[in-house]
Amino acid sequence: MRKNIKKLILSSFLIILPALLVAIFGKHLPHEVSDFPYILISAIMLAVHLGCIAFTEYDNRRGQSNKIMTMVYFIIPIVNAFAFGITFIAASDSEVDMFLLTSIFMGVIFLIVGNYLPKCKRNRTIGIKIKWTLESDANWNATHRFAGKVWVIGGLLFIVCAFLPETVFLPLLIVSVLVLAFVPMAYSYLFYKRAVKNGEFTKDHDDGVSAPSKKVKVISIVVAVLLLAALIPLLFTGDVEVSFGDGSFTVEASFCSDATLNYTDITEVTFIENTDSDIREFGMASARLLVGSFKNGEYGKYTRYTYTFVEPAVIVRTEKGIYMINLRTEAETESLYRELSARVKNAEKG
Repeated sequence: MRKNIKKLILSSFLIILPALLVAIFGKHLPHEVSDFPYILISAIMLAVHLGCIAFTEYDNRRGQSNKIMTMVYFIIPIVNAFAFGITFIAASDSEVDMFLLTSIFMGVIFLIVGNYLPKCKRNRTIGIKIKWTLESDANWNATHRFAGKVWVIGGLLFIVCAFLPETVFLPLLIVSVLVLAFVPMAYSYLFYKRAVKNGEFTKDHDDGVSAPSKKVKVISIVVAVLLLAALIPLLFTGDVEVSFGDGSFTVEASFCSDATLNYTDITEVTFIENTDSDIREFGMASARLLVGSFKNGEYGKYTRYTYTFVEPAVIVRTEKGIYMINLRTEAETESLYRELSARVKNAEKG
């Protein structure tokens, strides 16, 4: 790791840079950006990054391609920077198609990884790590040359298919990911069976490659537990609160900016029995909350403040946009609908 210390410092700095920018310039940024928990997310990303680097350096201490190690050091910072970029674009109400942008980015990532896979030497942390590749250099090299071609083709298809309708691309995306994952594994198995049949199979000396040490296993478990503990606040916590005032009401939600709406600006209040998750452009989608900017065919782009586990919701249409809101239970959501409807009617009479 000593020879890569500059890469480690630079890559780590790039991960925490978005949080630093928000902390310094937060008051000049849209509320959707400044309210997002970048510090927590950056801390988690940095922990994952350092963990990956530590294991990769330890596992490849006998030597690995310099290009592969460079990719390992900068792949997470690049993904993190892209995530911050599209977050800012989405929060700025840009007309940029976020789905298209994300799909093209995924295709480029597959292209880069596919180009680097053939250069990867046998190890337990990078590449296609299954029984047959880990036991044989010949199998490892052949599988990764084949996988490199598959991933490059897959990346190009991702970019081309990104311009297809979302209803077509999403099923295609799932199928493509499965193909990219399992076709190289099937190739590795067939290569192994052919080598055994022809009497060409030899199990190479593993040098600790085919089985991780007890120390590595323990560290892996500890890191996994710590990361899980850090993710719980994002996945299973958060609340939506509504407070009524004389002339307006305010919606407050964790991980999202608040919204204050004047009753006189509301053109329609409706109650719906079922909410679909739709397409999230910006915000949080967890086991507890769906908050932020979403869109669908019926409402177009709208702002969502909802609990994941509650089906009904209140749709609030205003001159400036559409809002979807629900509370912790169906009964509370129905009560919200009645209270808000009454206040809007009173405002119209006044």
